[in-house]
Amino acid sequence: TTTTEATTTTETTTETTTEDTATIYFEENGGSEVAPITQSVGTYVQQPGDPVLDGHVFDGWFLDAGLTSMYSFSDMPELDITLYAKWVLVVTVTDQLRDALDAFDFVCGTTVCEYEYTSGFTYVVDLAQNTFTYDKTQEYQDGSYYRTEIETIVIDTNWDVSVVYSEEEDYGIYYYTNMTISGNALSASYSVDSFSSNHRSESGAKDDLVQNASMFIAFVEAILNGAGITMDDLK
Repeated sequence: TTTTEATTTTETTTETTTEDTATIYFEENGGSEVAPITQSVGTYVQQPGDPVLDGHVFDGWFLDAGLTSMYSFSDMPELDITLYAKWVLVVTVTDQLRDALDAFDFVCGTTVCEYEYTSGFTYVVDLAQNTFTYDKTQEYQDGSYYRTEIETIVIDTNWDVSVVYSEEEDYGIYYYTNMTISGNALSASYSVDSFSSNHRSESGAKDDLVQNASMFIAFVEAILNGAGITMDDLK
């Protein structure tokens, strides 16, 4: 009889201990670790500091892994529970630009995206410097005849535009043109920085380069519109 009473007392003590405390466990879902909270049932539970996850914003604790039932900290529940962290991906301006470039068939590396329109014609977007570049290099040779044409247009986040152009041609008579111009797409104002040619006028060569720059500007505007951003967003 004595043995039976001792066993009953032990079982009663164990049940009381289990009911007195509970633990809240945390599933961080990739975020920094949050320690479990164990304390008396019914006592107020202080919400722990938010976990952190690179590239994400913490959006609260939830009672279910599907993140449909948000949890509000109050008193310690009677039973152990596990809470699940919800994260919202931070979409940067660069992410938006990358998505737009992808839609235009650019191939992106870590900081540079390129699109080869055709042989010798390449568009380049530098995501670190936030510059847009048009590169054209055409070379042709047939016997003694050759022609080389190189043109580079660069646009920065202030819509400042620089154009460097050179051409050489020899089919018994040698022709050449070298020219640089600079200006701003917003003001549509351009000036000649340097010019030399033995067959073209400065004004005619400038008009051609401004026209090429204008077409490239329109292409850049289409990319930015596709990304839903402006040049100011990239600054």
